[in-house]
Amino acid sequence: MSFRNLFDLTGKHVLGTGAGGGIGTTVCRGFCDFGAEVACLDINEEIAARIANDLVKAGGKAIPVVCDVRDPQQIERAVAYVLEKFGKIDVLMNLAGAGKPIAATDVTVEQWEGIVQVFLRSTLLFCQSVGRHMLERGKARAFADSYDDMNFTAADLSKITACTVLVQGDHDPFYPIEISREMAKAIPRSSLWVVPNGSHVPIGGRLPEFLERILTFLRQ
Repeated sequence: MSFRNLFDLTGKHVLGTGAGGGIGTTVCRGFCDFGAEVACLDINEEIAARIANDLVKAGGKAIPVVCDVRDPQQIERAVAYVLEKFGKIDVLMNLAGAGKPIAATDVTVEQWEGIVQVFLRSTLLFCQSVGRHMLERGKARAFADSYDDMNFTAADLSKITACTVLVQGDHDPFYPIEISREMAKAIPRSSLWVVPNGSHVPIGGRLPEFLERILTFLRQ
């Protein structure tokens, strides 16, 4: 089976923030290459339009979306616009970023607040806005690394309503497998894949198996 067949995203609709950045542009192109329709969101109208036009010229399906992710109202309007154009959103890609390298000792309060607004707050607001739409459609999905979520209590995890996949290697030198097992018990609709002989990065060498498992999960 080819990777193109494994990753067939025909009929899927993607909202990608930070589409004008190097990573954002590349990921948007990847989604288009495998059949998805992509909303390319950026603060710069010219850049958003250029990225979307380039994808269309390459045979993809894409639209530009202009939004300052620091503005909660603009975020709501952007999501509403994409839903109006696409009818649904299957994938949210949060890659908005801003700022220049600067020593932590030199960061001003205003600069720090800007960083938080772009990287953290916008991610929360987009997830909330798109998440409500996904939950209404009954199509919400979530992925979690066991070691990223270990600070949440069982009570916190029990409130997760999305289907959740947890992946951990059984030979992870940093985090015991019991953490993931407890998380799987706490999350109502979850699936735990314990990767045999897997280390802290358990997917290495098992990409085909991983893709099959994830695709099965996404098709549910």
